[in-house]
Amino acid sequence: MEKSRVKEKEGVYTDIIVDKGDIKNIIKDASSLGIGRLIVLHDKEYSNKEDAYHIGKDKVEIRHALMAGEKEIGKIRKNRESIIVISKIRDMRKIADSLPGGNNHRVILTDFEGYGRDSLHYRRGGLNQIIAGILAKKEVVISMNLSLLSSLPADKRAYLIGRQMQNIKIARKSGLRMVFSSFASSAYDMKNPRDVASLGILMGMSPEQAAESMVIQI
Repeated sequence: MEKSRVKEKEGVYTDIIVDKGDIKNIIKDASSLGIGRLIVLHDKEYSNKEDAYHIGKDKVEIRHALMAGEKEIGKIRKNRESIIVISKIRDMRKIADSLPGGNNHRVILTDFEGYGRDSLHYRRGGLNQIIAGILAKKEVVISMNLSLLSSLPADKRAYLIGRQMQNIKIARKSGLRMVFSSFASSAYDMKNPRDVASLGILMGMSPEQAAESMVIQI
C-alpha cells in the first residue's frame, strides 16, 4: 500500500477490547502500535470512569464501556457509563428508532451483519440508506469486529466481508461513522492501525475514512 493513498488520521487511535486477564499485555501492545486509547468492555457498570497507563514515555488512556444486548436499550438511559456498545443485533431499524438522540452517551453498534438471508440482488447486511441516515443524525458509530472476522472459516469470512463492503458503501453516502475494532481479549489479537487502514481501502473506504478507521471520538 502506497503511503500517499492513506492520509494522516485526525484524533487518537482507539481500540475496543475485552478484559479477560491479559489487560497489561494488551496495553503494552497498544502502546507499541501507536494506539492511544483503549475502550474496555464490561457487562455491568464500572465505577472507574477514566484511567491512564504510562508505558515508558507513552500514555495509553483507558475508558470503560457497558456492553448491552439488542433488548437492553433501557440501559442507555439508566446507566452512568458514557460509552455503550450494543452487539448481536437482528433488527437494526428497531435499534435505530429506539436510540435516544441528543444524549450524553457515545453509542457503538457491532455484530449485526450476520443475520438474515441475502436476496438475489441485495445483501442483508443490516444497513440501508434509511437506517444509516437515522444513525448518522444520532451520531452513532458502527464498529466492525476484527476478532469475529478472523475467527470465521474462509467461506463465512468471505460472506461477512461482502456484507461489510456493502455497509461501507452505504455509510459513505449517509455520512455514518464506521470504524474497525479488534475486540481483542489477548495481545495476540491486537491490530496495527496502518494495516487496518489498508484493509479499509481494500473494502471500499475512502482514504479519509481509512485513515480514521481506528479513531473514535469520545
